Amino acid sequence: MVNIYIGRDDREWNEQLFDKLRERKGDIESKLGSLSWDRMPSHMACRIAAYRPGTIDDDPETMEEIREWMIERLLAFNRVFGPILEELAEEALVMELLRLDRISEAEAAESLDLDRWELIDVMGRYRVPSIRVTPEELRDDLAQSIPDARRG
Repeated sequence: MVNIYIGRDDREWNEQLFDKLRERKGDIESKLGSLSWDRMPSHMACRIAAYRPGTIDDDPETMEEIREWMIERLLAFNRVFGPILEELAEEALVMELLRLDRISEAEAAESLDLDRWELIDVMGRYRVPSIRVTPEELRDDLAQSIPDARRG
């Protein structure tokens, strides 16, 4: 077996990453062949794997074939998943900087090469609010709006 094992101590994070990878399943499998996509509901982790039959008791020739298969699969997994995981890591970093108000939405959109609507979609996936105001700002806005509405 060769696999991507997503196993942080945060089930929700693991499943979100798994789902983001699964959104690209068609592209990934066009390059790697059919894979097993397992959310592993009874575990904290998720797994994407390629399997090959074989046991430690196989003859030396079969064991060599298994070793060669594993090396080829590991290199292919790295070639295919590496850039995707780098892209998702960059996206997660930009969303965290946005959540912490370290960058603006315009800077986030530019960093990820997204238009405004695409950015709002990504923000939703990361649960970054698109309207960020402090409780005090909201209270002040409401206090100003209510008298204006009564006059209008």
